[in-house]
Amino acid sequence: MALRLLLVRHGLSTFNIDNRIQGRINRSTLTKEGEEQAIKVGKALSKIHFDYIFSSPLQRAAQTATQIVEQRDIKQKIFYEEGLLEIELGRWSGLRSEEVKSKYPNEFRTWQTNPYELEIENVNGEKFFPIKDLQKQAELFLHSIYKLDKEEVNQTILLVAHNAILKCLIIELLNKPKNCFRKLQINNTSISIFNLKKKNNNINVQLECLNNIEHLNCKMPKNKNKARVILVRHGETDWNLEGRFQGQIDIPLNSNGIKQAKSAGKFLKNTKFDRIYCSSLSRPRETAK
Repeated sequence: MALRLLLVRHGLSTFNIDNRIQGRINRSTLTKEGEEQAIKVGKALSKIHFDYIFSSPLQRAAQTATQIVEQRDIKQKIFYEEGLLEIELGRWSGLRSEEVKSKYPNEFRTWQTNPYELEIENVNGEKFFPIKDLQKQAELFLHSIYKLDKEEVNQTILLVAHNAILKCLIIELLNKPKNCFRKLQINNTSISIFNLKKKNNNINVQLECLNNIEHLNCKMPKNKNKARVILVRHGETDWNLEGRFQGQIDIPLNSNGIKQAKSAGKFLKNTKFDRIYCSSLSRPRETAK
């Protein structure tokens, strides 16, 4: 099996704007800006062939998936899957974050610091663990995707869903790194891409890109007043093309590598750097220059 998964979060919603907990409430819909975001991500993906398009059935995700399909020359069927539903947050759903913090201070603190241990009540007063339940949901959904395996056929699948379930899917794909939930940022209509290969009942996963929002004419997500580290790999060398191991051998950029470095410079043109660090080898030095 060779499988490519593209994960897209829904566009900006009415509950996002109002800073309300959405969960599985189905009253939240795309704002005008959210619709525009969905159209832009649809255009960015319009030339990619999808064997399947799966979406959460909740309105904000379904609207996003519909807009993506509308930008394609050939209209495709959207499969609505409960495995892509957003996290269940019980009595929190529909409340503003400030209200949750005021009414449930201890639980909210756990949600912020150790979400895997959060235990809350549903509308019937029964206690449950939202993140642990959602992680299991993500695991089961991915297993259903793996069953679509066709011998010697490469497949590309689009998943349109929500912030928390996408985080859990990513965590599952990355083999469950500990305490990773709060370390992931998933912006509205961002694109994340994973390449999967199955060999001898083992699935090898490669992360190709995470939280890409360049299609929104925004180079990078906004910095939320935190220290930020940006990592850039050097441009192409002749040894890259030839498949040679470079290691610490000092191989310079080729002409395409120079073009790539200039493109990276344009991409980062308006980004303020407090410091720039660079390897002493010529290919990263040329790139940094």
